[in-house]
Amino acid sequence: MKAIKTEADYSMGVRDAEREMGRGTARLLQVSLSLAVPLCIERARRYTEQEFKKRAEVAGAIVAERGDLIQFRGGKRGRTAEAFNALAEGLALLSFRPGGVHFLGMHFEAGR
Repeated sequence: MKAIKTEADYSMGVRDAEREMGRGTARLLQVSLSLAVPLCIERARRYTEQEFKKRAEVAGAIVAERGDLIQFRGGKRGRTAEAFNALAEGLALLSFRPGGVHFLGMHFEAGR
């Protein structure tokens, strides 16, 4: 993933996502994640180091395998929600890294 260095880079990432997903889907995902990620951050504060690592691995695997369902929906019932929840948790866990994480024009930073 390319590091965001300027406001132009930041805006370009949002435009790229909107172009690929469609503006409505990207906006819905932004709104949904803006609520879900902070809730996941608060839950993650209680994880042990081992739980933190395991949940990060699981979230990453789910998003890698089924991330397309977030954009296009489909598959078996509940699979889109599972993929979305994994994305929200993955972003929450990444937000604990120094500098946090940028995604779809949003910035999440939890600190420890």
